[in-house]
Amino acid sequence: MRISTHKAALRSAIFFSILFVGFMPMLKADCTISGNVNSSSNPFTLPGCSSGVITITGTFTINTSNYNISGLTGITQIIVDGGTIAFSGLGVRIWRLPANTMLTFVNGGSVSTDSPCSALKRIVIGTQVATCNGQFGLADFSFSDVNTSGGFSSTGLLPIELIAFSGEIVDTKIHLSWQTASEVNNDYMAVERSRDGKDFLEIGRIPGQGTSEVSHYYEWLDEKPLPGVNYYRLRQVDFDGRVEYHKIIALIFRGDDSKLIVYPSPAINHLNVFLPASDDDEKSMLLLNMQGQVLLRKMIPAGQFTEELDVAHLPPGHYQVQVQGSAGLVVGRFVKS
Repeated sequence: MRISTHKAALRSAIFFSILFVGFMPMLKADCTISGNVNSSSNPFTLPGCSSGVITITGTFTINTSNYNISGLTGITQIIVDGGTIAFSGLGVRIWRLPANTMLTFVNGGSVSTDSPCSALKRIVIGTQVATCNGQFGLADFSFSDVNTSGGFSSTGLLPIELIAFSGEIVDTKIHLSWQTASEVNNDYMAVERSRDGKDFLEIGRIPGQGTSEVSHYYEWLDEKPLPGVNYYRLRQVDFDGRVEYHKIIALIFRGDDSKLIVYPSPAINHLNVFLPASDDDEKSMLLLNMQGQVLLRKMIPAGQFTEELDVAHLPPGHYQVQVQGSAGLVVGRFVKS
């Protein structure tokens, strides 16, 4: 299938809106490569950039003859979000990705090349090869094909280019929605949910439109969201059984306003702390290790309900965050990887 897209108190409602808009970007990737970077600098060796979901928001230039990261099998997806994969220079320019990786272009992201455009400039994922000119016998498709489809994987061009997928808190439920401009061979789309962003379970299934050039709007209501962070993704299935997974979004469902929520866990560089919405007085926050040693102490001003902590310097292990306010003591636990 191929899809293109064009895109209960008042305080709680405002709070959830701020959470969703303000924190969604941090949940998209395990690592973000921004600015102008080239393959000579080997950015995929940076901390956190050798596994998981990698987002490229700037220009990543392939300026070496054979940039091979096929051994980094922990990389599941590379999302070029408004950025560019640029092939530069004369001669051979090859980017080899792990066979299990999906390369996705969203929000105007693309792959480009300077002159000359030839089969010497290529991207390889498993047995699938994309070259600049898509020369028959040497490539499965061209860079232009990749840009049009929104990416590719070891099974070929992506059957869905899904840019718009969003959610919002509605009372005690989470409303998910997405829209397609066209569909090809679309059997159904499954909504999957996860507590940790890694292990997903299907919670709903919506029939597709088969093949259609007409825009379609889809929605799903999660009537029993999990307390804390809810991660969602779409799994699209063709009539021939071919499966594609799409970007993960996350929403905070507080449920009980008196709880403290910390995420992600495991944390790598940053930890997001969501303070009890039922307590808008000044609060004190402590970060402790499992030996009870206080590693950080700070005051949270009245009316502030979110805080971001830098945990990059912490050694791997288990930690807890304690917040003392007028409503009492609340505790959140997390793992530092």
